[in-house]
Amino acid sequence: MLKRLNKMDVESSDGFKLIRRHRFYYHYVEGDRILQFYVEPSRELSGSYFEQCDENSLKKWLPPHEGEPITEQSVRRIKKNVSDALAFMDIPHRWK
Repeated sequence: MLKRLNKMDVESSDGFKLIRRHRFYYHYVEGDRILQFYVEPSRELSGSYFEQCDENSLKKWLPPHEGEPITEQSVRRIKKNVSDALAFMDIPHRWK
């Protein structure tokens, strides 16, 4: 179950948080691990807003866990969690 912590932050009963820290990135938090991933605010030709999420930025945790690998299975889980949280906040998005 997802719940809003405030206007731009979400917490899940599955043990993660999605926290907006800047116009161009979010923090994805699992326990004491934080992953910073980048987004680019974008517009469709029609003018509709969406966020382009950079899958390549899902490579490493922030210190002090930067040496711990993020497996492909973990990347898939993180992407699903992020997508669920963004959908919950009604933020259209795409992965590139």
